[in-house]
Order: sequence, then C-alpha cells, then structure tokens
Amino acid sequence: MDIYQLIAAAAQQGGVSGTPSGPDSYYSYDTGTENDDWEAGINIGASINFNESDMFITVYAPDPGNTNEGALVTADAIDLTGYSTITINTSTGYYGFGSAYLIASSTQNGSYTTYDARVECNTYGAGASNFNLDVSGLDDSYYIRVNAYSDSKYGGITCTVYSIYLST
Repeated sequence: MDIYQLIAAAAQQGGVSGTPSGPDSYYSYDTGTENDDWEAGINIGASINFNESDMFITVYAPDPGNTNEGALVTADAIDLTGYSTITINTSTGYYGFGSAYLIASSTQNGSYTTYDARVECNTYGAGASNFNLDVSGLDDSYYIRVNAYSDSKYGGITCTVYSIYLST
C-alpha cells in the first residue's frame, strides 16, 4: 500500500465516538467545520493539507540525522482561560520513525520541541483515537498546533486530524 492509499484509508476510518456536546465544550475543528482559522505552520520537507473537509500532515526525512517537520496551527491565539483540556481525535500512520503532537504554545510557528503544554498522539495505524492535552494551568491566549516530525531516511509519519475541541 502506498502513502496515498494509507492516507485515504485513514480518512475513511473517521473519528471515534465520545466527542463533546453542550455549553462546556468548544470545537476548534471538526471534519467539515472550521470554527477557528487553521493554517500551515512550520514546514521542513512536509506535505500539509488543511481545509474544512480534512486536515493532515505527511512528513518524510531524506537523510538519517536530518529532521523534517510539518505543522498545522491556529491563525490566531485562542484564550484558554477556563478550559482544562484540549482533545484531538486523530490517527497516525507510521512508516519508520516519527511522531505527532498536540501542542499549546505562545509561539505560533514553533517546532515540536517548543511548547507550553504538549501530548504525544500516535496511533501507529491502529485507527482513530482521542488524546487529551491538559491546559488547566494555562490562563491566557495560546496557539494550538499539531506538529509531526520524522528523522528516518526509510520512513515517516502521516497525521490525520478529525477533530480538536476544548472542554472545561
């Protein structure tokens, strides 16, 4: 199966149940709906796709020891005051060495190593899962990023995002 078939298969899997509803939650992105503007962030050898119908990052590194990275990031910082958790529903395809992260950061276009709060969110081809980022200690405006990186000549990672929501 080539990379495009893997991306298509991941997109067809869709999200998992248990997504929030009610006044204590807020969707930043949900497949088909972009409540916040998202844009491409850092891009070192990555393929980044973002629109209302799908968001994903594919990263391959050309040489061992060189890290390639891509990110999706909110165009504007989001006030996280009063929120305790950011949840991402995502799936990652793993083709060597790489990782994906959900990040809250005061830096808009930072690397995966630059963050105020971060959670690793890898499923390694096992379908979509929810990952929770604790932001209860962050009282101000921060950018929300999804960063993916690879430093393997023989592989990479694809991160498909189905939803990102904030909850109290």
